[in-house]
Amino acid sequence: MVSTTLPAVKYRPDDWRLAALIARTPLFLLVRSELPVTTVDGLIDWARARGLNHGSTGVGSVSHLMGERFSELTGLKMTHVPYKGGGTLIADLAGGQLDMAFFAMAGPVPAMVKQGRIKALGVSQPAPSPLFADVPPLSRHPMLQGFHYDTWIGLQVPRGTPDAAVVRINQSMAEVITSEPVRRQIEASGAQPAPPMSPVELERFYAAEIERYRAAARSLRWPLQQQAPAEGHQQRADVGRRASGPCAGLEHGEPCTATSSRPTCSSRATARSSSSTSASPSC
Repeated sequence: MVSTTLPAVKYRPDDWRLAALIARTPLFLLVRSELPVTTVDGLIDWARARGLNHGSTGVGSVSHLMGERFSELTGLKMTHVPYKGGGTLIADLAGGQLDMAFFAMAGPVPAMVKQGRIKALGVSQPAPSPLFADVPPLSRHPMLQGFHYDTWIGLQVPRGTPDAAVVRINQSMAEVITSEPVRRQIEASGAQPAPPMSPVELERFYAAEIERYRAAARSLRWPLQQQAPAEGHQQRADVGRRASGPCAGLEHGEPCTATSSRPTCSSRATARSSSSTSASPSC
């Protein structure tokens, strides 16, 4: 959802509808093992005099946003180090080239924490994670109240998908997600199976997630996508190439320079997932 903060992203979150929520994964505050700290308070005290660098899985990612929010809320001076993927980030954290990062407890990370190669100081959900019950929620710290972020996996469909089709998808996915073999697979990956939600509940959840990340981005003064007018939903259900007129064949967001006896087409950038600037083309 953090891509709601990136005007360059091709699609917008309201181009889509959430048909099923599959799993949610909290992120942990991880630090290199050599740091002489074991708590968030210790990290803040240590970093005040020295500064801190924090890694993320890319500009505009949830780990980037969490690092910047942590810096803002604690008043620490932190340098952002964006990576192209999580593998290199975790390798640098374990190797001591990186001070800290917000990252999911998945893949090789749980074993690395248990082996002492990296430290986990907190988790970004209201309650401790079943995986690491001794790691406290970050929101218990007085400076980090409400510091709740996670990544989630869901099945999305274009906004114009008929309600009946969304209901069928939702019911089928609920049967799959609640089956014991699938639950075990989700939990083994470090994620937590999401409780079944109806299409109406998912619509509320999705809208709240969009606004939650927009609010976090606004607090950091990140650029936001323009929100589309409600009547544009049906037009955006089929996001892609323009089908007719002097702008035919151009992607949304590409400027139209065609001349015609009719008014020329123009559009602003459209975007997907969680953050972009977009408007319906005017022809």
